[in-house]
Amino acid sequence: MRSGVLNRNVVAMRLAEMYASLQGEGPNVGQYVKFIRLYGCNLNCSFCDTKYSHDGKCESFEMEPVDVVDTAVARHFVWTGGEPLLQEDGIYEAIHYQTNIQKIPCFEGEPWVNDLETNGTIIPRRPDLFDTIVVSPKAYDTEEFFWWLDLSRKADMYNVWFKFLAADEKSVKKLRYLIDQYDIARYYVMPITTDGNETEEHKRIATACIYEGLNFTPRLHKLLKIEAFA
Repeated sequence: MRSGVLNRNVVAMRLAEMYASLQGEGPNVGQYVKFIRLYGCNLNCSFCDTKYSHDGKCESFEMEPVDVVDTAVARHFVWTGGEPLLQEDGIYEAIHYQTNIQKIPCFEGEPWVNDLETNGTIIPRRPDLFDTIVVSPKAYDTEEFFWWLDLSRKADMYNVWFKFLAADEKSVKKLRYLIDQYDIARYYVMPITTDGNETEEHKRIATACIYEGLNFTPRLHKLLKIEAFA
């Protein structure tokens, strides 16, 4: 599926952080992954829990795409942000490099896996390069939202999931209407949590999802205070 990725000789990527941990949410929850949090975002959501990835208060750093791959402690990559598609060329360069070194005998082993977490405002040139794409839209009347919606319906070709955030029972009820309106099959609802009150907020949103008959995902990393490793 990943043949034909071209080496674009891109400049270094700008990162906010990079670490190995367990995927804390969504369809791959509990899996051992390497998070590559790219710096920069084209939105400024008030409820964002990773503002340090784009607000200028975090000391970001640069790495070549090949170095991001070479320092891997896990072959399952999660490209996240911020908005990772702002550095789309760098991601493709890294995947191209993965494909090349997979052919070298000493690098044989588990296949590389690349997941994408995006806010859905940018349409990627090569969605086929990702094993799982999680889209967390903030608007439901845009050209980009309907593009992702169409892609999610091609389940035999693309593994696209929608992540919908809920702050309270009322927002869960609105999501029930949205999901029915657009006949969305692959989705999950995730609570917006605040530090120190994660357990109660999880219970409240989970209960609302049960009542509405919706899929729910925890934020495992928040509940368990999972440690990240460089």
